[in-house]
Amino acid sequence: WECVVQAVYIDGVDYKYDYAIFTVALDDINEAPSFTEPFTTVTYFDENDGTGSTANILTLRAEDPDASDTFTFSFSGSSSFTLDSASGVVEATGPFDYDTDADLSYTLEFTVTDAGGLSDTRSAVVFIHAINDEVPEFDTSTFTANVADNSVALTEVTTEILATDADINDRIRYSMSGTNSEYFSIDQMTGVVYVSQNLEVAMAAGTTVALDIVATDSVGNTADATLTITITSSNYYTPSCPSNIYTVDVVEETGSAVILSMVCTDEDTDTLYNTLTYTVISGDDVDAKFEFVGADLQTTGNIDYELIENRDFTYELVVQVDDGSKSTSVTVIVEITPVNEYPPAVSGAV
Repeated sequence: WECVVQAVYIDGVDYKYDYAIFTVALDDINEAPSFTEPFTTVTYFDENDGTGSTANILTLRAEDPDASDTFTFSFSGSSSFTLDSASGVVEATGPFDYDTDADLSYTLEFTVTDAGGLSDTRSAVVFIHAINDEVPEFDTSTFTANVADNSVALTEVTTEILATDADINDRIRYSMSGTNSEYFSIDQMTGVVYVSQNLEVAMAAGTTVALDIVATDSVGNTADATLTITITSSNYYTPSCPSNIYTVDVVEETGSAVILSMVCTDEDTDTLYNTLTYTVISGDDVDAKFEFVGADLQTTGNIDYELIENRDFTYELVVQVDDGSKSTSVTVIVEITPVNEYPPAVSGAV
């Protein structure tokens, strides 16, 4: 700018004046750039995005009062992102996985710097947004279970039906279908299978039921498995023996020999429950003198009459007869009789 300054002096009717011309030149001072408003401080990014057209997170915008000034962008905070220093485009370096990644949010600090070194800094948080992209899975496609033919409603059949889903916090629901599925139910939350009505009349032992199990997640993804249930016979009867007490005479020094053959029975028709085992459960010595081989009670070796006086020369054995889940007990009294095995001896003879 050019300015003219005039000075005037007046003395009565006379005056004098003078003037001067000033030139004003403005120097251009560099001013700092700034991010344009509104600046995005929080943004969400879907997991699995991060390649191609889905890589862009956000685009930075800035302005500088110096019209001819240029500026560049930079950032810090995570190697999972890149920034084009000229365009301000922020991109992911690859897809994220909400279910396995350690970091589910990232705080990034962005800086815009002009040619003169002046800058502005802002922060933004990128949150990774979960996508239901996983399907449920069973550990195996086939499950098996047994249930007794006399089972009543609410009897638990199996607790092993379980599906998993890699999506964090996803919800799985279970359903079941198939022939005879009306006799069973599945807890839609836990997958536990129950009997839904009494089986004793409806299902004979040996029957198998194949059921289709479906696990469904919260968006409808599914997994399938098969549950095969076998109806087994029940143990209705307890073993019985002809007598509750047996008495046996055994001569000392008999050695290993059968002293009693027991004939107990079980009315169950299934061999699973009518095969009996015999066990001496009390009354024997610590070094057992008796044992069962099948249904035969036998001595394990010689019994010395002279050494069992404290027993009144008698063993009172308690024998358990077991069919696998039910049992009964009987008593076997074994009386040891002596053998005249030593000749008389005269002490002090001359």
